[in-house]
Amino acid sequence: MDVPYDMLFTVVYVVVDEWYQREGWALVRSRPGVKPRFSDSEVVTVELVRILEGQPKERRWYRTVAGNWRTLFPQLPERSVLHKRTKSLYRLVDRCRCWLRDRLVDGDPRRLIDGTPVPVCDVSRVGRPDGSSAGRQWVEQGAALGRCVARGWWFYGFKLVLTATLEMLPDQAVLVPATADEREVAAALLSPGIVLIGDRNFSRYASPTWCDILDQADATVIAPPPRRHAATQDPAERAVLRHVRNRIETLIGLLKGEHGLEDHGARSWWGLVSRVAGVLAAFTLARYCVHFHLV
Repeated sequence: MDVPYDMLFTVVYVVVDEWYQREGWALVRSRPGVKPRFSDSEVVTVELVRILEGQPKERRWYRTVAGNWRTLFPQLPERSVLHKRTKSLYRLVDRCRCWLRDRLVDGDPRRLIDGTPVPVCDVSRVGRPDGSSAGRQWVEQGAALGRCVARGWWFYGFKLVLTATLEMLPDQAVLVPATADEREVAAALLSPGIVLIGDRNFSRYASPTWCDILDQADATVIAPPPRRHAATQDPAERAVLRHVRNRIETLIGLLKGEHGLEDHGARSWWGLVSRVAGVLAAFTLARYCVHFHLV
């Protein structure tokens, strides 16, 4: 975001702390130990500004904050302490994102949906698909060798299944193994009346089981049908797809290019979860600030 750092830190802190004083404190009130001097709102602020500014290296970002903005954060803890607290507060970050999202979305039931790779280790370093070499620490969490058909690319890690509004605002997100069926994940995100707009993988013709799930959930899917069924597609659905089909790919491209969704640098499962939550929250926060003219 093209604003001075002092102003950016202040705006992000005010937004985050407003939510924290309303709802966030209740999520951590049972936390044992002494109340930390560096508040949870400050921890979340430092992390979100890092992502907004496209700073992938936590060590370098910590040195920058400590060296230039110590007056804004006089109680800044050691880097290792800040890192652990950032990972432990990933639920706070995600709940804050949901609060911001709810203040931006309207009553439109249509949602874009797609999946995107989230690699954790280069395939050449894995050795074997079971992750018995460089990727062995990810095996317990379900990391697997998958293939991105759109890019013709093999990767080792996970897949993020994401829904978004037509205005390209992230809605729901689920992190699953790379080999997981995206339709099974989407089934957990269905709600009565929802209209999913996706690629051919989500078409009603893709699977009889998927068709039954949609009927039971009272949900609708707008997706390109197989060629043999192309003549039966409703012209209105075809017109919707023509205008909005690629918006989810545009959103994912922004999350990767501007906020490092793919090049996250996480070395553990909780680090990955916290960074994915931070990327989605930072993007939503930027939209929130622009919408309400905070920056």
